[in-house]
Amino acid sequence: MKLQYKITTIIIFFTLVGLGSISLIYSRWSYNNVIQNEQKELLERTVDSAYHIELELKDKLTVSKTLASAPVVLESLLKSNAYYASLSEVQQKEGIKELNRKWEEAEDANHPFIASYLNNPLARYLKQQQEVLPGTYGEIFITNRYGAVIATTGKLSTLAHAHKYWWKQSYNEGKGKVFFDDRGFDQSVKGYVIGVVIPIKKDGEIIGILKSNINIMGTLSNVVEHYARLDHGSLFIVRTKGMIVLEHGLPPLSTNINPELLTNLQGMETGSRIVQDDDEAKVMAYAPIRLTLDMPGIGFGGKPQTIDHTKGNGGEVWHTVISYNKEQALAGSRATNQMIIYIGLVFTFFSALLAFFIGQWISRPINELSVTADRIGQGELDLRANIASHDEVGTLAKSFNKMLEELKKTMASRDELREEIEKRKEAEAELIEKDKLIIAQSRQAAMGEILGMIAHQWRQPLGIISMGINNTLADIELETMTSESIKKQGHDMLKQIEQMTQTIDDFKDFFSPDQKREAMTFYTVVKETENIIAPSLFNHAIQLEIKNESDTMISVYKRELIQVLLNLINNAKEALITHTKEKRRITINITEEINWIVCSICDNGGGIDEADMDNIFDPYFTTKGVSSEAGLGLYISKTIIEKYFYGKIDAHNVDRGACFTIKLPVEKELQ
Repeated sequence: MKLQYKITTIIIFFTLVGLGSISLIYSRWSYNNVIQNEQKELLERTVDSAYHIELELKDKLTVSKTLASAPVVLESLLKSNAYYASLSEVQQKEGIKELNRKWEEAEDANHPFIASYLNNPLARYLKQQQEVLPGTYGEIFITNRYGAVIATTGKLSTLAHAHKYWWKQSYNEGKGKVFFDDRGFDQSVKGYVIGVVIPIKKDGEIIGILKSNINIMGTLSNVVEHYARLDHGSLFIVRTKGMIVLEHGLPPLSTNINPELLTNLQGMETGSRIVQDDDEAKVMAYAPIRLTLDMPGIGFGGKPQTIDHTKGNGGEVWHTVISYNKEQALAGSRATNQMIIYIGLVFTFFSALLAFFIGQWISRPINELSVTADRIGQGELDLRANIASHDEVGTLAKSFNKMLEELKKTMASRDELREEIEKRKEAEAELIEKDKLIIAQSRQAAMGEILGMIAHQWRQPLGIISMGINNTLADIELETMTSESIKKQGHDMLKQIEQMTQTIDDFKDFFSPDQKREAMTFYTVVKETENIIAPSLFNHAIQLEIKNESDTMISVYKRELIQVLLNLINNAKEALITHTKEKRRITINITEEINWIVCSICDNGGGIDEADMDNIFDPYFTTKGVSSEAGLGLYISKTIIEKYFYGKIDAHNVDRGACFTIKLPVEKELQ
């Protein structure tokens, strides 16, 4: 591809990458910013709506308190309480029980007994309040301090109320408390009813209870419908367990809120979150209506089911919840992002045109330089680049011309360079052959000691065979030979011959060079080395301890590794013979590290002089005097470990001795 096209392509690429990055960054920033702002705005509206509903409930409470403060209410209650106070406790209970029986039996509201409660002065006062606010009230009635009704606007199911939950809540063991009785949907008024229960007091003592069942359907609907007109999501009034008290366009208590929100509602939390609802992601904000919480002096609750009410409150708090479609919230952000992309594409088009002409202008001198280079490559070594600009291309042309001058000089000495390379290859080959020769010499030097070991091990069986032959000759001379004695002597001599054969088998492989690597454990090589050197160690009262913690396979030239181990063990043996009289010990520990097998060979033979520590692996360095392999053992060992096995070997002193450590790499395919 031509340079001008490359430059054009690169500029277009980076422009598109930049455009994509900006779009992605803006999209992510915009997404987070829009969602955070939306959650914040919805939360503020949710809290405002909760506060508005709270004000409406407080307004109903104020109206009911006004009802309870009328003089006719106080007079009627004092008169009723005075009558019951004149009775004994038993007479009070029996009297109320009898009145309640008559009340339940008289089903007609026009019955004289019922009418006395519906048409007395207090009842007429309560009915007037109903007429002032039509459609607001259901029944309004008042009981005395003993729970008996003294006036009502309608026929109730019972006359006695002291046993009912709302009466007990408001009486509050004589301390008094306002109680909102969330009764659910009232069929009689076709609306949602809240019973406002107020303790009536005089001189700090409860003298009666007023209950006004208020239809708040209109009040709640105004809040919900007002928010629906904003066209910014939906507002719900929800109980703690998820039943929706009211929402736009649906009957009260007919649906439930998304179950994902229940934990937040039951925790009485104020907040917002993203919720998956009906295959749509929605932003939801929620806040409890404080008046429905257990506040000082105010209670809120109810009973799930009563005679004329359905789906009453089972002790739950009210919450306001606003839900808004997440996609609608992000619509404005997406439009802005699309505009950025369109502008970026137009910018990319003009950038491509500009890049094409810039690339053409930049590449012209480079093309000239390229043509010159091609001609020089065909042998025109006297040709030079003719570019006189002072920019980078001009500098390149000058460097190119200088390189040509140097090339001419270099070509003259090319043959000399080839000769030097050949000489170095030959020197390196000689060095490799030298290392091989030294290793062979070391092995030959070790053969003498090994042959000595073989001779020592053969001494005892040869002695036994000689004695057996002498015994046989003596039997022949004394004419005491029997077939049994011949068999026994023959069996004993064969046994000794087998022992000598085994000795040869243990040593013979050491003398043949390895032709290929073998996969085995380090422990296997150590044990074969032990078979070779154990008799020599035994003769010098040296104890050999082997501790193995590795079963990992490694690829090695077994004979070479045995040679290294023999060198190290022999060095330890000689140090022990020279410096230690009792408890001579050599310890071999095989362990593992990450990607390495580690073998430590330690003795208690006095250690290595610190002045010699840096030189012990040098060729021909020795502290033993002159010998056939003086100073080669450790050098050979280091060469084998590092060049043959790509491993490591080092030495250090330990308590009362020296320790040599071999580290061989573990090949992954053998693991």
